[in-house]
Amino acid sequence: MTFHIFLSSGTLPEDSRTFTLADAYLFTVLGWMPGFAIDLGRWPNTVAYIKRVEARASMVAARERGRNTGRDLSGSLSRDS
Repeated sequence: MTFHIFLSSGTLPEDSRTFTLADAYLFTVLGWMPGFAIDLGRWPNTVAYIKRVEARASMVAARERGRNTGRDLSGSLSRDS
């Protein structure tokens, strides 16, 4: 129930003091959904959450570090097509 309320609200903690390990793990788990043929497009707030996490400075920096070390992390979880 909490998960549904959280995603329905379309909110995401923006500052690093409130963005927790649980947020990072939720982002990871949501990334698995296409592999289970679950279309997240049915839940626009969930897609917006993914995009906000992807836009976080820490995520952008992590992807850049991955590219610099040969571990490309640039694949997006959001599906624009």
